Amino acid sequence: MRTKPLFSALLLALVAAGARADLLIEIQHHQDGSQIMRQKIEPVDEVVRQWIGKDRSARLGGATSTIARLDQQKVYLIDHAKKTYFALSLPLDLSSALAPEMRERMKAMQGMFNFDVTVNPTTETKSVSGFASKLYKVAIKGPMGLTIEQNLWTTRDLEPKMNIAAYKELFNAQMALLGPMGGDWWKKLSVIEGFPVLIESRTTMMGKTIGARDEVTSATEKEAPAGTYEPNADYTERPFDPMRAASQR
Repeated sequence: MRTKPLFSALLLALVAAGARADLLIEIQHHQDGSQIMRQKIEPVDEVVRQWIGKDRSARLGGATSTIARLDQQKVYLIDHAKKTYFALSLPLDLSSALAPEMRERMKAMQGMFNFDVTVNPTTETKSVSGFASKLYKVAIKGPMGLTIEQNLWTTRDLEPKMNIAAYKELFNAQMALLGPMGGDWWKKLSVIEGFPVLIESRTTMMGKTIGARDEVTSATEKEAPAGTYEPNADYTERPFDPMRAASQR
């Protein structure tokens, strides 16, 4: 009776089952065109790919990418047009990444850049791309009449397939950079549970309103290509600049 090959096959199967593949989430992103003062904003339609691994995550698409690495305790903010990136330490504290003189300037200006955040969970539910989802209504008020209103549909269906901590750090970085001069206002969004499968946004600034929509179209377990969770090797690291970082979002 040949038991060794059978035992080896079973052992390999168990090891493969324990080594969870990364999760690739594809998101259809749309943003309306507009013109604010003399700056023309072109409409955007693109597919964003979000990878979530054991201790890392990456949102890749368009002119910018964001990578969170729990194993390195780092977040990378990448500008593909300029071939540069910022590196921030975790837990996320934007002020600690600044030069001392800019840190003092940012602290003095925070009162001018206050953000007020309201998160209202609802009992409304629906299926989005086959995922059972719950609605959160989010309202953000910022300086100079800035308002952001979001209908944010989240699901818990993907949680068994993903590292929630890695995803949360990526989400925190994305939200913090909407208003990097406004302190840690984005921490109030931590009450939102699940992964957003549909976000419908309306941003009003200087009398102009821009609509945006992000909808998950698929979620597949697969191995991430080499380099997915790293800044491009030929890109240059730059000191963190909160205003430039905000303009990339």
